[in-house]
Parts: sequence; C-alpha cells; structure tokens
Amino acid sequence: MVEAQNGGRQETESGIPRPRRPITTPFAQLPDDALVDKRVVRDVTGLGDTERYERIRKGMHPAPILLGPRCARWKVGDLRDWLANPLNWRAGAASDHAHPKRG
Repeated sequence: MVEAQNGGRQETESGIPRPRRPITTPFAQLPDDALVDKRVVRDVTGLGDTERYERIRKGMHPAPILLGPRCARWKVGDLRDWLANPLNWRAGAASDHAHPKRG
C-alpha cells in the first residue's frame, strides 16, 4: 500500500487517514457486540471527531449507539464492517442504528 503525505497527515492511496499514534486497545480481541468509545474509534480509524461525524451525517461511517445525552459508543462489529471497505461502506447495509443528533 502506498502512503502519501498530505499537509503533515499520512494517508493511504485510498485517502483514508492513517492512525496518528499506535493503537493500544486490543481491538482485534474484542467481540463484535462489544461497545467502544470515540477514543478507540479514533485510534482504529484514524479519523478525528469532525471528520467522523461528517461521514456519519453522510451515511459513510457507522453511527454510534447513544447510551445517554453525552455517552456515545460504537459496536465493534459495525467498525469492522467499515474497516473492511471504508470507501464503499454505506449506512443501512451494516447497521440499523439511528444517526446521533448534533446540536
């Protein structure tokens, strides 16, 4: 896989950002129904909050499950589906969860 520099941010040739720091979460060992917070999502996907929520809004990234007014978690299985094909993933194909309301 070829990497390119884009304003100091490493990206693969597909345009998906590389994680900026090593992943410390044992993501590969978690069951598909496990819930993870945004720090794990950021580590695994390399996407920051703004980019992630923009993609969620467009249906291009799994939406979180809202457990409370300030508590959002993502299903590991949904993230694995997205990671398998991030450029062609679309909401509804892998997850039935409602998009979070931002405001």
